Amino acid sequence: MRARTYRLVWVYVIIVLLSGSFGAIQSPQPRTLLGEIGDTIDGVLIALIITFFENMVRDVWARELRRFKPYNIALVRFTVYVATFYSVPEIVDWAMQIILPGRYVAGLVGGHHIALYFAFAVAVTVFMSVRRMLGGKYLLAMATGRYRRPIEEEHIVAFMDLKGSTPLAERLGPSRYHDFLNDVFFDVADAIADTGGDVYQYVGDEIVITWSTARGLKNGDCVRFLFAVEDVLAERRDVYMKDYGSTPALRGALHIGPLMVGEIGDLKRQIVMIGDTMNTAARIEGACRKFGRDHVASASLLVRLAQLPDFVKAESLGPVPLAGKSGEMELFALVRA
Repeated sequence: MRARTYRLVWVYVIIVLLSGSFGAIQSPQPRTLLGEIGDTIDGVLIALIITFFENMVRDVWARELRRFKPYNIALVRFTVYVATFYSVPEIVDWAMQIILPGRYVAGLVGGHHIALYFAFAVAVTVFMSVRRMLGGKYLLAMATGRYRRPIEEEHIVAFMDLKGSTPLAERLGPSRYHDFLNDVFFDVADAIADTGGDVYQYVGDEIVITWSTARGLKNGDCVRFLFAVEDVLAERRDVYMKDYGSTPALRGALHIGPLMVGEIGDLKRQIVMIGDTMNTAARIEGACRKFGRDHVASASLLVRLAQLPDFVKAESLGPVPLAGKSGEMELFALVRA
């Protein structure tokens, strides 16, 4: 199962459990077993419909919806929510009465129910929005206080930046260049999710991705990620040419090592990763430019891989001096076999 699908399945499982419990708890008095079953089904179906709708809004329709005003999207959301709140309980009551004629007493869909369902749906939507903004891993870490005190962890780090960004930005102008970058990072998201990576940060035309060591080394997924990005951008080459008159290409650098991970800041808190590993990965990205290679990895990463993906080969660049660092580091260019 792809990492993205696995994560989505877990989101649905958690929401089904929470919404089913919510439906049973808010069942009106006097409570009956059949009444609680009906209300549990109400809660599950409502949550599934709303969650599916929100996933479509954020993942499938996101590119098209960016051209609409926020209040138009909010109006559509409100309409879908209200229609779901009113129709699902009525449909469930109708079905229960057919299945159990004379035994099931339909519950009234009153203002109390609608207010509760609406509050619960808003809470789910806010949760999913925050999860998307921070990332599921970082949201859980902040909620549990895992990084209140810094912890040393080993991570794989990838730095990727856009090739030829300066002349492209001058030609497109700030607004269109922003749209271009947004489309690129939107398209890269699937490759990140499918290989189990996490977006650490965006810096201008650069994106930084991290993996836990075990996850990134599994099946060489951190290496597969670099070429998955190539593939998805190649598939959309015609779209980029039509919209922007240019096709994007990203170069990437991979490194592995220890990092201190912890929360930082006051007015705005975030989880940061500090250490030589991050700095070295950035320097390796500079080596991509120096040697004219699209993808470069450190020897320390490659020796940790059980094997490279069968469609990738490594070409030694020899010991390379890196800016701002003493000594040299052996680097390898990663190319399609």
